[in-house]
Amino acid sequence: MHYTEIINIEAVFKALGMKPDALKNAEVAFIKLAKLLPPKLREKYIKRKLAEFVVDIITLAINGDWEADWTNTAQTRLSIWWFIKANKDKKYGFGLSYLDYANTYTVTFVGARHVFENIEKLKHAAQYFSEYYEDYYFQ
Repeated sequence: MHYTEIINIEAVFKALGMKPDALKNAEVAFIKLAKLLPPKLREKYIKRKLAEFVVDIITLAINGDWEADWTNTAQTRLSIWWFIKANKDKKYGFGLSYLDYANTYTVTFVGARHVFENIEKLKHAAQYFSEYYEDYYFQ
């Protein structure tokens, strides 16, 4: 499946050969783990872990067979860098910020699991799956 066909969570499951109930099964697993936590922390933990699971599989599906080679400093690896601006409906804002080309060196603390092969795949993930990233970063 070409990454441009991955435009919803069902397509993510299909691209990875996952069953449609995968998200529900993950939730059940996180509920079991959450029982180890104090009751007041459980709901937030479950939501956070589900969001992380979804963002992980979105990244895997869109990247396809590509994997980042962390020993190759010449390889391009891109992370979504969200622009955050609050509005009256949300106490925080959410949007995508990126540069097409930059001849600079930067260091950022972004999870290695959430890097993309190229700018097209990064923009695709941001366009179709921003609500899942929002859940991930703001749970």
